[in-house]
Amino acid sequence: MSKLRDSLPDSLELLLDTMCNTFGGIMFIALALVIISQMVTDKVVAESPEKVDPQELEMLEHSVALLQKNSAADLKNIEKYKEFQKKASPNLKALIARLKEQETINRELAWQAESLEKQLRRMQAEKARLQRETADLQRQIEREKSQKVQKEKDLLKELAKAEKELKELQEKLSATKGKTIKFGMEESTYKTPYIVLVHGNKIYRAGNDWRHPHSDVTARNSDRLVVFIPRNGTALGNSPDRALNNIFSSVDKGRHFIWLTCDEHSFPTLMMTREYLRAQGFMVKWDINNMHSFTIGNSTGYSASF
Repeated sequence: MSKLRDSLPDSLELLLDTMCNTFGGIMFIALALVIISQMVTDKVVAESPEKVDPQELEMLEHSVALLQKNSAADLKNIEKYKEFQKKASPNLKALIARLKEQETINRELAWQAESLEKQLRRMQAEKARLQRETADLQRQIEREKSQKVQKEKDLLKELAKAEKELKELQEKLSATKGKTIKFGMEESTYKTPYIVLVHGNKIYRAGNDWRHPHSDVTARNSDRLVVFIPRNGTALGNSPDRALNNIFSSVDKGRHFIWLTCDEHSFPTLMMTREYLRAQGFMVKWDINNMHSFTIGNSTGYSASF
């Protein structure tokens, strides 16, 4: 209901309702009076005076009088309604105009309300979509966070493992760290060389006679060049001092010095052998010689060091 209809006085609505009902009643009574009068007239005219019942005629006359009385009262009410209508007509016209204007406003407001309702539905749908996307994003963030936490745990485990391995490596390095090796100055000696090959981190004895070398090697000579070929070597193993002692126990350090020839991959074994021989008082000469070849000459002496 419009605001204007809500603002109309209750008494005016009741009065209009009563007047409309009264007008309808008047019209009904008038029509009934005309019909009854016609019926009475027709009956009186049709019947002869001898056949007319006085009581019936009296009742009809009474009814006609009552209808005429009511008709007169209704006519007075009609006149009053017409006068009221004349007085109230300007106000009613203004009210009707205002009602039409309000209906136009109401239609516009209804259209705006419908438009706002559509916008509200779109906004609700957009809100629902954003809520779904937000929930998906939150789940993705939680998954990534969980993966990140797991990755951090894995990295910490790897770091702890690496630190442990590093510590173990440092401990092994500390346990196996060699001492600083100092080589003495070479000096001339008239001792004969006892040739030893260090090849593939194994020890091969050639001995002091290249014409009849030790069985650890095979000798091949061409002109003045002798080449020793490794055959049966001795690995130092877990007890290098014992193995070296077995190898050099038969060598006379008063007559011979040890000539070590080493390939480029066996240098750690050469250094270990060198330290052992120095501790035993042998004079040592060493070189890097992958071919293990020696030039034969008429040298009157060699250079070696303790």
